[in-house]
Amino acid sequence: MRELQSVIPRYLIEPAPGLTLRDTSSPIGTRILAQGLVQMNEIGLEVFTFKKLAERIGCTEVTGYHYFANNQRL
Repeated sequence: MRELQSVIPRYLIEPAPGLTLRDTSSPIGTRILAQGLVQMNEIGLEVFTFKKLAERIGCTEVTGYHYFANNQRL
């Protein structure tokens, strides 16, 4: 049986080299996480984008990527 770590692509586990993600316990990080999970539940992970999330919570798309490397990490 293969270990789970070897099955998950590295880019989903670790941020890109040189990328430092912000603390998700900050007010905006918590808001992105909470609203992102709500939106994923409503529309599905396949359709979810940071652009749609940004429109929902009133921030820029790039802000989501400052806290989470991609939607799978969210």
